[in-house]
Amino acid sequence: MRKEIEEFAKAMEKVMQKHDHEKGDSWKEMPLHTLEHLLLSEVREWNANRLGHIDGENHPKEKEVIDIANITMMLWHRYRKEDKKEIWDGDVLLLRTPYTLETSSCVTFIKENGLQPYITNLTIQIPASFVEPSNKDLNVLEEHYKHLIGLYCNDIFSGDDIAVAEVIITALANAIGVLRGILKLPPSKVVTEYGDKLQEFIDKKRREVQ
Repeated sequence: MRKEIEEFAKAMEKVMQKHDHEKGDSWKEMPLHTLEHLLLSEVREWNANRLGHIDGENHPKEKEVIDIANITMMLWHRYRKEDKKEIWDGDVLLLRTPYTLETSSCVTFIKENGLQPYITNLTIQIPASFVEPSNKDLNVLEEHYKHLIGLYCNDIFSGDDIAVAEVIITALANAIGVLRGILKLPPSKVVTEYGDKLQEFIDKKRREVQ
């Protein structure tokens, strides 16, 4: 095992032991969606720290990523245990969600299931697109990129959801770029066009504040 991984695992275990008396292994029995929401909450804290929105002394970045790692570990075990559809590709295991985002726009999905389930499922959809890369997977990611930016530029998001949306938009843009590289395709016109729209919206907001 790599030294860095071993050190990280020890840091994870130290935090887990700190909460043993109060929480123990309650994560093994709590509702799955509660764990998923806890992960999103920790990602928000990390992002708020990164952007300087919260006190870095009380919420150091190295602590936030350990919290994210521990909840991710919990979800990994729960997903495997609770019979989600698994896709094997060599030594890589990815987990499909019980929902599909392939034929549903984010607007439709959010109306039917809410924002947090959409973000959770899209977060899992992104790496699943790399199992057997195809133009279909690419088109799905680009459509969700367009829809998310459309929502963002119409001020649909508020509070902590703004930071979460920004992280997902960035992750989508990066995934699209990597996927197009794998498929030997030129840079995405969608990312360029809608990325420009997003930047125009952000610049407009900044001018309004000044």
